[in-house]
Amino acid sequence: MRTFFFLKGESDGLMHINGQAPETQKMTFLKQKDDFDNVMMQWMLPDAKTGRWLGLDYVKRNNKAILNVEVIRKNMDEPREFWTYDCRKVK
Repeated sequence: MRTFFFLKGESDGLMHINGQAPETQKMTFLKQKDDFDNVMMQWMLPDAKTGRWLGLDYVKRNNKAILNVEVIRKNMDEPREFWTYDCRKVK
């Protein structure tokens, strides 16, 4: 099964992921303020399909972007589920 994440900035100031607003959003500029070519954005989002929380980290540096996604574990004995995606701009 292949998973895709569609990210879109909305008028509420949040980045919506697959049409859903995240519960939390944090933005960190990696070099200087308002440098959107070097930025990290972090979100927490409940996944309706699995009933679990997802932690998402979007990192853009030097015109290349990746998205790291981790299923948040309910306890430390569960195995980590972690994926990394190369991001592409959709027109």
